[in-house]
Amino acid sequence: MKRTILLIATVLFFTTLSAQSLQLKDKEGEDITGTTIDVLCAPAAGYASFKLDVLNVASVAKNVKVKKIELNMLPAVDGLTICWVSCYPPFVFESPDAISIEPNQLCTNFEGDLAYPAGTLGTSNVKFVFFDMDNPNDSSYVIVNYNIGYVGRSENLVKSVKVSNAYPNPATSVIYFDYKLPANTSNAQIKVSNLLGNIVSTIELTKNEGKAEINVNNLKNGVYFYTVMVNNLATVTRKLVVKR
Repeated sequence: MKRTILLIATVLFFTTLSAQSLQLKDKEGEDITGTTIDVLCAPAAGYASFKLDVLNVASVAKNVKVKKIELNMLPAVDGLTICWVSCYPPFVFESPDAISIEPNQLCTNFEGDLAYPAGTLGTSNVKFVFFDMDNPNDSSYVIVNYNIGYVGRSENLVKSVKVSNAYPNPATSVIYFDYKLPANTSNAQIKVSNLLGNIVSTIELTKNEGKAEINVNNLKNGVYFYTVMVNNLATVTRKLVVKR
């Protein structure tokens, strides 16, 4: 009986943690929640735009806000603007206003616009997090690589990065990853973020191959995401759970 009760409690725990009311879709209607998207930008254009739609899959209306997490930005960029209720200047990282999205309603308002001087080359990585302002843990995200002038570069790099699932998962104190990076890696990190997209832990990967270790003793029980950054590009993002 105790074992049955424990099993039910565990299922309820993970169901609660993984419940998400917001589903992110590209303009073709594909689900891109929790993925990494590459936006290829022409060096001479000086401007790149990323758009997505937000679907409320809950049974009640949600007051939704959006925030941006600048994982890595080229020094040359002029700024990243988020548009939600309106378009906010680059120094605004969280929309001051929320949009009420009814059940099964698709909101098409979002746009993330990057401005940069003509001739810029490189990649800027940004995480966009959409959340219920009345329950911030109810959130969904997408990572966007704004690749300026490197057509095909990011796709090849992502395919060459090998990272295991985190283990043990759920974790109580320490979590591990096995990884193998391409030979031309100049810098690599694993960044752990919470459901709101805030970075809670970062470790440097100093070798091209090995086992990485992250101490999670200072993290509260819950769901987190880890992102492998290679040569300033977000390559892999997966979920991990801390449970004691």
